[in-house]
Amino acid sequence: FFLFTPRMSALDGSPPAAGGLEPHILFGLCGLSLALLVLNVFLVTRLCRRGSSSVDIDWCQSLEAVEVSVPLPKGRVSHDVKCEIMPTRFSLTIRGEKPEPYLSGTLFRPINVDESHWQLWPVGAAEGEPRSIKVSMAKAKPSRWPTLFAAGAASVVETQEKKKDR
Repeated sequence: FFLFTPRMSALDGSPPAAGGLEPHILFGLCGLSLALLVLNVFLVTRLCRRGSSSVDIDWCQSLEAVEVSVPLPKGRVSHDVKCEIMPTRFSLTIRGEKPEPYLSGTLFRPINVDESHWQLWPVGAAEGEPRSIKVSMAKAKPSRWPTLFAAGAASVVETQEKKKDR
């Protein structure tokens, strides 16, 4: 409520002739501007980046983790999935799907294997409902990755990356 109060003269309580703002109002506006800037940066880093290709993948990241999502082909179950998570490489094979491995490459930066895992999503989906393979990998060092795979270390199959920052 202080943001819109006019400055009053110290002697008679009348508004100032020049129409300036009190320091507390300026600090409030600066704080609000800074909060909006931080929110804007946060939201912009969640935007999606797209590439081109044959395997459709989504990947998201925070400073501490990366999550990869690959659609599970119809009729496939968890026993058909082989996911290898290594400190600098990632490989996903789906039985009966070509090429094998389905998705593979050298990661942009190392990860912590002990804190990484994969699962089918959504858990408990009804038969015939679309499912995805979600691979969650903990980054070895907090950072932002511009791409999932290292430059020059393309995945075995070309991918269509949809990147979202968390």
